[in-house]
Amino acid sequence: MDLPALCMSVISDHLKANYKHMEEKIKAVVYDSLKQIAPETAPEQLGLDENIREALNIDSFDALQFIVALSEKLNIEIPEKDYGQTATMRNLMAYLKKKKQV
Repeated sequence: MDLPALCMSVISDHLKANYKHMEEKIKAVVYDSLKQIAPETAPEQLGLDENIREALNIDSFDALQFIVALSEKLNIEIPEKDYGQTATMRNLMAYLKKKKQV
């Protein structure tokens, strides 16, 4: 393998590892935040397309606290107009990764 190809391979591997690390960090923040507002639940068992509020029996006040906690812990702004993008784990993770530009 020539030097430029080797460099590109190393960079690609580094970016993949960084992406995976950031994804795991975001997921940990999501689960931790959900456990704080719904301590008797197991958010890590949520299906990707399951409605978070319905599955964990979270009312609108707690849902707002969850969004605020995510904003603070991840240092991102989640405007009210985007709340609909946080209904399922799949949508929430995609939204948060996009906001963190992962």
